Amino acid sequence: MKKLLFAILLISLTLKLSAQQKPVPLVQPPLPFREVSGIVKDDKGETVIGALVTL
Repeated sequence: MKKLLFAILLISLTLKLSAQQKPVPLVQPPLPFREVSGIVKDDKGETVIGALVTL
């Protein structure tokens, strides 16, 4: 009987301690807004019209 009570106490203490930890974020928070400007050129040095640039 003492072993059962000790096991229950140990398990409940472990669960309580693990519940107090902060969760680790899976995704990094976004960076602050930045403005990017420039000219997109192809291999020949000509301007690419309507180019879409993603970061």
